[in-house]
Amino acid sequence: MKQIFSVLLLLFCYKLLCAQPMCYQVITEKEGLPDDQVYNVFQDTKGFIWIATDAGLCRYDGIQFKSYSGRNMSSVAGSYIREDAWHRIWYANFDGFLYHTQGDSLIRWSTKLTEQPEYFLYQKQLQFAHKGNLLTYDLEKGTCVAKNNVAQSVYLFQHDSLVELGFFEKQHIELRTPQGHVLYEGKGANKNLFRVLPDAHDFLRIELLFPGYRIVSANTGNVIYSNHEAISLNACGINKNEIWVAHTRGCHLINKITRQVTLLAPEQICTAFLKDRHKNCWVGTNKGLFLYPSEMQVDRTLLPGTHFKLQGFDNKIYGYNQTGQLVRIDTQHLEAKLLYENPFRRPYYHLLFNTNKDSSFEWFRNRQTNYLTTIQDQHIRIGLFNPGVKRFARLSSMYYVVASSMHTSLIRNTAQSKPDVWDSIFNSLKRKPTSHEPFSDISVPLQFSRSKWVVFDSTVQKAYFASSQGVSKLTPKGIVPLIYRGEVLFADEIIAQQGYTLLLLTNGSLLRLYRNTYQEIPSPIDISLGKQVHLHCFDSLIFIFDRSQIFVSSWNAVREGKPVWKRVSFFGKTGSLQDILLFKNNLYVSSEHEVIRFPFLNEAITPKEIFYLDGIQGRLEGRSYSIAEHEFKQGDIRIHFNILDFYHQLPELSYRVNQQEWRAIPSTQRMLEFASLSPGNYRIQFKVNGVLQQAIASFIIRRPWYAQFWFYGLFIVLLFALVYLWYTIRLNRQQKENSLLLEKSRLEKDLRQSMLSSIKSQMNPHFLFNALNTIQSYIITEDKDNASGYLAKFSRLTRKILDMSERDTIRLQEEIEALVLYIDLEKMRFNDLNYSIRIAPDVHTEQVHIPSMIIQPYVENAIKHGLLHKTGDKQVDLSFFIKNDMLCILITDNGIGRKRSEVINKQRKESHRSFAMQANKKRIELLNEERKNITVQFEDLYDELENATGTKVLISVPIKNQL
Repeated sequence: MKQIFSVLLLLFCYKLLCAQPMCYQVITEKEGLPDDQVYNVFQDTKGFIWIATDAGLCRYDGIQFKSYSGRNMSSVAGSYIREDAWHRIWYANFDGFLYHTQGDSLIRWSTKLTEQPEYFLYQKQLQFAHKGNLLTYDLEKGTCVAKNNVAQSVYLFQHDSLVELGFFEKQHIELRTPQGHVLYEGKGANKNLFRVLPDAHDFLRIELLFPGYRIVSANTGNVIYSNHEAISLNACGINKNEIWVAHTRGCHLINKITRQVTLLAPEQICTAFLKDRHKNCWVGTNKGLFLYPSEMQVDRTLLPGTHFKLQGFDNKIYGYNQTGQLVRIDTQHLEAKLLYENPFRRPYYHLLFNTNKDSSFEWFRNRQTNYLTTIQDQHIRIGLFNPGVKRFARLSSMYYVVASSMHTSLIRNTAQSKPDVWDSIFNSLKRKPTSHEPFSDISVPLQFSRSKWVVFDSTVQKAYFASSQGVSKLTPKGIVPLIYRGEVLFADEIIAQQGYTLLLLTNGSLLRLYRNTYQEIPSPIDISLGKQVHLHCFDSLIFIFDRSQIFVSSWNAVREGKPVWKRVSFFGKTGSLQDILLFKNNLYVSSEHEVIRFPFLNEAITPKEIFYLDGIQGRLEGRSYSIAEHEFKQGDIRIHFNILDFYHQLPELSYRVNQQEWRAIPSTQRMLEFASLSPGNYRIQFKVNGVLQQAIASFIIRRPWYAQFWFYGLFIVLLFALVYLWYTIRLNRQQKENSLLLEKSRLEKDLRQSMLSSIKSQMNPHFLFNALNTIQSYIITEDKDNASGYLAKFSRLTRKILDMSERDTIRLQEEIEALVLYIDLEKMRFNDLNYSIRIAPDVHTEQVHIPSMIIQPYVENAIKHGLLHKTGDKQVDLSFFIKNDMLCILITDNGIGRKRSEVINKQRKESHRSFAMQANKKRIELLNEERKNITVQFEDLYDELENATGTKVLISVPIKNQL
């Protein structure tokens, strides 16, 4: 029994020893959070994190907090953050008032919520409880589209696209769709029910146990998780297969499938939880915002010193630094142990491990030149190269190249005596021993001093080393320097594999060499900022990094000259990165005082930085203002921008003005300020980690009125004098031109009047001539009654014609009376002639004015040419109506039609012509020159057999303005 107990105790202690605290960051008022009391956390579609605190609503981009407030807010503390279809953020304070963002401010919603300030917002629909009613608003129309009566004591809770309604008096909960369809209803639910969470095909009930709580499937009744701690629940939710419960002693994260429970922010009063798009966990508490990195698989351990380089061997990682320390980092528990410390604090640059496959260790250890200091770590022997040795490369079983701060040496292993391809180059460089070089028979110093890097490509039998004299290539045939564009290349680090060579030049740029052909490779790090850059190759991946960022690409893409650099996130302090190591699918990052470990997959990288231009602001005489047109008076200009940086990578930022040179921006800065810019147009472009951004800040600086006052004063006086002289000359010329124009206008008017008078004088005698012929025919036939009646009507008509000929316009009533007299006269000549006159009710004949005698020629034409040659009934109809502000006169006859009339007229004497019609046509043309807009339309009428049945004439005269 004691043995079993001992084993269990040992396992328990081992579990405690192996347990690693999860990596997290606490964001408080010290980091800029408005208040440590957090009520709600929300991520918008752009990726910003919105936080509701006791000091109000704020937005977080990973570096800076931006607070939002509105006018006359009853209180700033609130919760319930949502986003609508127009990407506006909504926020309710605890007094029941609802707000949404507009620019940098909060705008209050017109209707106050209940004392329970929860609400439901989905796309363009807003829903909340108000005075016992559940109101639904269409945000696009701004109107209430539904109003349902509910109990006074009701609360709302939103689950993505579903709304939870809780009825306190009835003690039950409903889950509804935005359209009001009830998906779940807990009728008669017990008082211990806290929430109902919608799952894929189930509903999860969160029930209080007093103490503790439990999660139960509503469909099966199975208990998914139960907790019996003395806690009080504040909020809960579900995200795919994870259930989160925020309570007064932390936040439980429960995997619904594996039932694994993770406690976040232990012993804190938690109020909110969010897992963002990159799987980072945000926990709101009363002591700030707890941020857990993606998947919470990041581990770290402190180091006994600083600035460690990393090398992996077996299942362990070893670190060494420039103060002579050697540490072992256990990969299982991520624990660091100091193994050795150089008593003279001299730096180490490279480690050599003892393996059965490589005899280099024993050979170097036995050299009398004392290249190595040997350290025994358990079953592993580690060789620390002496401080002067930077790197070495094994050329073959007999030869090595060693790069040191003194020189570069080609070394031969004297234990081997078989022929080697490197013998010829070694023999050509070998020198006799001296007192300073007692082993020159096996060690040949090359002509390059102060070497810092050497690498060997076995596929092409070429070694490359970088020294203070440049980069050189060593082959069995000799040594040649690398020349590019007529100059010797200088590099810090080199990678050589499969015939391809990648050089990291001293200026930070990348150059690929293949078969004596060079190609510049685009670097993801902005080399113009002067950062120290490093280059590593692990397996088939190429890493390039500086003190604050890491990028990776495949070796195949680099060989093809088209690398796709992806940024790698590491959850550590930026600006302190020392070295990286990819070891057994984990990436180890050596920071200033610690080593960070996290799982690494080629696609598991930080997403591309998102850059947003917030706005442009001007300052003048102590006042701030913003103008939509981006036009400012001379003064200070501020450009606000944002970059989402929750990984604290502090990306490289730069900007340029109007195609000038690029200038660096501090990584934590989110504003550019320009003081006293000169007048002109400005175009500001931005780069993030060397990538040009699409967002461009454009604005105009207007020239101030007081600039160059004496020059402007003299210019204004001179301009005034020139303007006055020009105005005087122009005025005199204009007066003469106006006089000529008036005289010309008067002459043209007189000409038109004379033409109208001439036409009238020609038209009226023509009518008189036709009437006298009719009277003469009655006298000849001795028809005294008709002659007497005709003569009476003729006299009345003559009197009207004489009266109307003196006026340009007459009343419509007068025109109709004259037409009646005329048609009656014609009817006396033609016994079978009938006519009708129809006047629409809206035609006021005493008020409407038209040109005199404008209708009579068309009536005369209808009788003379349409009805004269027709046998049987002859009918003329006149209609007066108004359409589109035009007086319309419709004249319809049932005569022989215009075509047959033309044939008959051609058979008559050549001297005959319809004088009245031609005169009236000319008269209308003259009237239209004065913008009378009179139109005349003809239409021939036919029966079903295409026989002519008459003619229709439509005369349109404007009545909007009196003629």
